[in-house]
Amino acid sequence: MERKTVSFKIKAVDEETGIFTGYMAVFSRGPDQDGDIFRRDSFKKTFREGSKRVRILFDPNIREPVGRPLVMASEKKGLFLKGSLSLGVPRAHEALRLLRDGAITEIVLDFDAIKAPVIDGARHLQEVRLWDVSLVPPPSSSGAVSQEAQDAVEPPGAEDSYDLKEAEAHIEALLLKIKRG
Repeated sequence: MERKTVSFKIKAVDEETGIFTGYMAVFSRGPDQDGDIFRRDSFKKTFREGSKRVRILFDPNIREPVGRPLVMASEKKGLFLKGSLSLGVPRAHEALRLLRDGAITEIVLDFDAIKAPVIDGARHLQEVRLWDVSLVPPPSSSGAVSQEAQDAVEPPGAEDSYDLKEAEAHIEALLLKIKRG
């Protein structure tokens, strides 16, 4: 599984229902900072398989689901998301306030690249399977350490017992990210 941070263009937030809309994975002709290009049909596998398995997480942490997508659609501009935050979850309230205030400007996508040929030095993500969408809050201070960096030192759940396969997958994902720059 790969993890990619993309900009998130919020369109609307309904504080009473916890429903928000916006664009993620904006489509372009040129490669992003990682040398990847999302295409309009990149997410067709996710749509075909049904996007009900996709979760909305808080600050990419699988232990903190905060909602679910209601609608995901590939539009001319990019991947459109209409999400519903689970307002009974404290982190969902925090995410709602951050969305309302415009503080969340990035989303992390966890996905598998199914078809991704490299053409002229850029990886064309022709087909991906999306697993999670994570709302990324801003760091609390300039010296803040990201959860990902903390997890590299102490895997998620290290304070308790944790699943060895989950820890190995986490380490592999970090190594892949380091390898890709």
